[in-house]
Amino acid sequence: MSSNSGLTSSDSARLHLAAQLRERIADLEAAIIQRLAAHGDVSSLSSEGGLPGINKVIRSALEYGIASIEFGERTMSSPPTEVLVHAREAAWGSVPVQTLVLRYFSGYCLFKDFLFREAESQGLETHLALRQVIGPADRCFELLIQVIGDEYQQEARKWKRSRDSRKLDRIKALLAGDIPEANELGYVFDASHIGIVGVGSNLLPLLKEMARSLSGSLLALNPLPDQTWAWIGTRTPPSAFDLRALVPEDLPDSVRMAIGSPAPRLPGWRHTHRQALLALPLTNVRERPVVHYSAVALLASALRDDVLLPSLTLEYLKPLRAGRDGGLTLRNTLRAYFSASGNVSSAAALLGVKRHTVTNRLRSVEDLLGRPLSTCQRQLELALELDALSIIPSQVDERANF
Repeated sequence: MSSNSGLTSSDSARLHLAAQLRERIADLEAAIIQRLAAHGDVSSLSSEGGLPGINKVIRSALEYGIASIEFGERTMSSPPTEVLVHAREAAWGSVPVQTLVLRYFSGYCLFKDFLFREAESQGLETHLALRQVIGPADRCFELLIQVIGDEYQQEARKWKRSRDSRKLDRIKALLAGDIPEANELGYVFDASHIGIVGVGSNLLPLLKEMARSLSGSLLALNPLPDQTWAWIGTRTPPSAFDLRALVPEDLPDSVRMAIGSPAPRLPGWRHTHRQALLALPLTNVRERPVVHYSAVALLASALRDDVLLPSLTLEYLKPLRAGRDGGLTLRNTLRAYFSASGNVSSAAALLGVKRHTVTNRLRSVEDLLGRPLSTCQRQLELALELDALSIIPSQVDERANF
């Protein structure tokens, strides 16, 4: 050990090696840029601050590598700021993280090549000092790659949230009456639109397949983590058959979907979306994971009507429930009667009873309601549909007490 410096021969060799690499740092930079150019990467770097900015990133990464030789693993506590900023910029520019990591790996391979050549020139290729240099340098590089990956992913998540938030704000503005700017969402509004509101995770592949089946374009976003708003734009409105076949039968149990009717241009884009929103609560009903608004329009509107819903409960369902067995027999008789288009004989056949039994039950219904069936058939049918679906909230019954 030297009495003047307090350094071992290994320390002296290691510091001399770091000094030699620092003297050649400009050559290292040039070699890395040349390798990136050979891989066709330099042109893409121009969107990430240009070559002057990339040179700065490469210089800071090289300084970090040289510091790992000088100070060993103490370097690990301070990864270069320029490298972290570059990782964030790559995420903003949608550069794949694999591409980013490959760049640094390529650069580190060149760095180690220079390192071995300098070590060989000093006669260190078999010396213990070389192993003492390479070990910390490798661990510092591994840490650097991990930090770059973490920084990239964190920024990518923030950027996606920010981008999705801006997209949601814009779509809400369009739904509220704004006029779209040309190609701002990559979707053609001068088309026929089908509005879709879905519940469940990872619906995008399914929606893409639905759009493909109609040869249409897709606009989709998530206003909530488990809810998706989507529109499929087509040149001509799909047929009723195509619309019914739009959703595959083997949907996952967790998926529910409401579909609006085809409607043209921007007003139609808004209208079909509102239809899908109105129909969505009906997807909670058993055996109705997919609901088309056209099939449930009255039901969907009734659920949103603060006057109609309690009125139907008060005027029709409460009187019927007052009958024997809670009115179940009378309600089933009415459903059979309406299903048979008002034909008593057909209703009796459906129920497996005598014709006069149906007639007597219908008369009992009129007595409970205090009016002829002919004066309230549509309202009664709607009330029975709501009752059968078991979707009348408990607060509706409370409001119906007045």
